Amino acid sequence: MSGLRERQKADRHRRIIDAATALFREAGYEGAKIEAIAAQAEVSIGTIYNYYQNKGDILGAIVSMEVNEVLNAGRGVVASPPANVGDALDTL
Repeated sequence: MSGLRERQKADRHRRIIDAATALFREAGYEGAKIEAIAAQAEVSIGTIYNYYQNKGDILGAIVSMEVNEVLNAGRGVVASPPANVGDALDTL
């Protein structure tokens, strides 16, 4: 049972992050409203606040995830350097 609950929680989290990312890109930080994030993620506003204290926390989570993606890509470049600098930059 806990496996299902954890998958549902992870799915809600992913939907919130995906919705917020899309809305931040479309409307900017100020223009993206918690209500719109909740609607796009198909969760209640209360659910958003169960995961994050405020919109800034959501943005922080998104930035952290994107920084980690770049760091992981960088580790791959260092571990297996491409033939030229352009390819390395494309990877990042």
